[in-house]
Parts: sequence; C-alpha cells; structure tokens
Amino acid sequence: MAACEPSCVEAFSAWFKRLDGDHDGTIDRDEFLADGRRQFAAMDLDKDGVLTPAELAHYRAPYEPGAKPPPERALAADAASDRKSGRGHRASSDESGGSNDQPDPVMAADINFRHQVKLADFIDHLSRKFLALDIGQHGRLAKPDILRWCHEP
Repeated sequence: MAACEPSCVEAFSAWFKRLDGDHDGTIDRDEFLADGRRQFAAMDLDKDGVLTPAELAHYRAPYEPGAKPPPERALAADAASDRKSGRGHRASSDESGGSNDQPDPVMAADINFRHQVKLADFIDHLSRKFLALDIGQHGRLAKPDILRWCHEP
C-alpha cells in the first residue's frame, strides 16, 4: 500500500464519522442503507439502475494507483461483454490490489449470478451485512462493529 493511501481502519473510521451525522457514536439501519443508496447512485455511471463489472471498473479507475479510466465509449461494450462472459464476481489483482480469491464487495450482491447488480440487490446485500455486523442486535452499529469489516476475509 502506498504511503498516501489510508488503511482500512482509517478509511472506515472516516466513513463512520461522515455517516454519524448526529454524533451519537452509532449508525442506524436507515442511515446505513441511505448511504448505500447514495453510493449506488454514484457508481451507476450510465444511470440505468444496474451496476456491471465494467461500470464498477470505470468508477473505481480514478482511485487506483497509476490506473487510467477506460474511454467512455468502451463502457457500454465492456458491460455487455461482462454480462455474456460471466466476468465480475471476483476482484482481480489489477482492479482491487488484492488477490482473485476475494469476492468483489459490490458484485457480491449478485446472488443470482446475472453479472449485474440492481439497487434492490445492493440494498438487500447491505441489509444482510448490517445484521451480520450488529452482533448485539441493537439496530445500531458502533465504530467497532464497522471496523470488523477490515478483518473479514
């Protein structure tokens, strides 16, 4: 990891602080899912209500060290190719900096293996993630709950 890149704990701590608008030290399910909806809208570059591996790669490209985003005209062709070929459920070392063994955090919401994620899929995935992180079933996540994400395989 480059010196200028935040660690997982730093990144999630900053995200948590942003979401905890009332500064009560917790995030409730509504706040968590509202942020998911906001993030989905930001990633849905062509505003068709569907995320594809190509669209995600294009969205993430500016954040990758040394990476250049693909040309705009290639986005639609790449998305169609992804749907046909079945690419996109695993993050490649080129896309995430990690290994091919880890599921892509967004495409993991594609439980029907359609190689696309709709908003309802994404929100269902986040709802399950919220419940898994809310071990005490309080309906709220504290910062240590969120930081468990940094230690998941």
